[in-house]
Amino acid sequence: MHYIKHAYNRAKQSSTLTSHFEAFLGYFPKSPFDFIFEKDVVVDGHSDIDKAKKFIEKIQLIHQTFQEQLKKR
Repeated sequence: MHYIKHAYNRAKQSSTLTSHFEAFLGYFPKSPFDFIFEKDVVVDGHSDIDKAKKFIEKIQLIHQTFQEQLKKR
């Protein structure tokens, strides 16, 4: 479901000719496919792929901690 929302919010709307992300956040975020099919870009010694992997690991840790807390309760 989250992927569908993300795809919808990235799509350019015919009425505004911008995406919801561009209109409300001021930028056009990358999709998972962008990380898979695009060339890896290195900025200040950090690649997009490295940043994406770290972000995914961070989210997985948050989810794991959340599940452990629910089991304790």
